[in-house]
Amino acid sequence: QEGANTRKILRLEITSVDRSARAYMAAFARHGWSPRSGVPQQCDAEELWRCFPRGVFDIVHVRNGLDHTVRPMQAIHELVRVTKPGGRMLLWHWWNEHPEAWKGL
Repeated sequence: QEGANTRKILRLEITSVDRSARAYMAAFARHGWSPRSGVPQQCDAEELWRCFPRGVFDIVHVRNGLDHTVRPMQAIHELVRVTKPGGRMLLWHWWNEHPEAWKGL
């Protein structure tokens, strides 16, 4: 029965992807730590096809990462590819913070 006190339980599966994931896991191991949920996967944004099939994620979120890619437009193409039809993609970036000042974005 629907009512004011009815709550819907939302279950999320989060997949973390970072090109430095192996280094993070090695640091965790050195200090006896473990991630609270899930293990990050190592993959470059431009090569998500190596790790994920088409249309696998409901939501794709990238925060301040595209300015660290060599081919940002290829990365965006891959982000769109792994987003499910009707899914959402959120890109949140500051203007080109990379120290090498790449002009790809």
